[in-house]
Amino acid sequence: MHLPFKKEACEKGFGIKNAYFECEKLLKASKRVHLDENLSPKTDVIHFHTFDVWDPRPFLIALLSRKKIVMSAHIIPDTVAKMIPFSFIWLRYFKMLLRIYLNRADVVIAVSNATRDVCVNDLKVEPEVVVVPNLIDISRFRTNSHEVNTLRKELGFGLDDFIIVSSGHIQPRKRFDIFIETAKMLPRFKFVWIGDIMFKYTSDYKKLKAMIDNPPENVTVTGILEPDDVAKWTKLANVIIFPSDQETFGLAIVEGAATLTPVVARNLKDYDATFGDKIIRCNDVADFVNEIQRLYDDPECYNQYVQKSAQIAEKYDSAVNGDELVNIYERLCYTTDA
Repeated sequence: MHLPFKKEACEKGFGIKNAYFECEKLLKASKRVHLDENLSPKTDVIHFHTFDVWDPRPFLIALLSRKKIVMSAHIIPDTVAKMIPFSFIWLRYFKMLLRIYLNRADVVIAVSNATRDVCVNDLKVEPEVVVVPNLIDISRFRTNSHEVNTLRKELGFGLDDFIIVSSGHIQPRKRFDIFIETAKMLPRFKFVWIGDIMFKYTSDYKKLKAMIDNPPENVTVTGILEPDDVAKWTKLANVIIFPSDQETFGLAIVEGAATLTPVVARNLKDYDATFGDKIIRCNDVADFVNEIQRLYDDPECYNQYVQKSAQIAEKYDSAVNGDELVNIYERLCYTTDA
């Protein structure tokens, strides 16, 4: 079985890019599949990880190909609605294109139950929609006290600093403003945001750029980093926070949990099935401030959420949970069209 993937469509997406490369790594390690670099006559299945309106090649390949098609629904309309201005003009057309694109698939993979509901109920996707969450190689984020101390010295932090880390491309739905306001309320702690603004035409670009250029003294914004550097900065954390108000999955939560660090995130319905009570869930700045302070003051509470993060990491570890994706490919290969 040959399984090519579309690298170009993932280059601009932070979480999508990570999800693609984690998937590629998982499949290369599998003895049950052969992964082609390019589409060939021997290819059985094509798996596309994203819908890119700026690059129609994946869509055209899907239209013209007689191969079995798998498409991952990482993006839903709400994902882009707050990112690009004037969504009241273009959003309905984006939804139409996304529906056409996904309906070309033999199987659509939703990364969460909430994403599946959007695909079925809102986008009216006709093919089978199955939920397969994003997985990561947990070993990249595993660490120990010696490595953490070394990284803190290397990256300019004190060994006793209490560091709160968040990550993601800075755009309105990621709620960088909540991150900044929380940092202002907790000046004794250090705050690190891994990422930057991805596009200059992002909604609220000037407002977000001003916050990045003039952060509180206890805030560091790293800029966009390569995956290995993301792992290094994530390992600094005493607490991971994720204030985003819309996510299809929340891959950065899994990455943070993999360092065995408590996770504090927004109280989103999307997290009910994926993370449940294994993360601390907040509604506003005051909640984030109170929960971070509680983790600092209460070692028993802190250790409780360390254990919950370990459970998240185990659940989404590609090394032990990758068979479900391969099963879908194999099922398609042995399914004949009616």
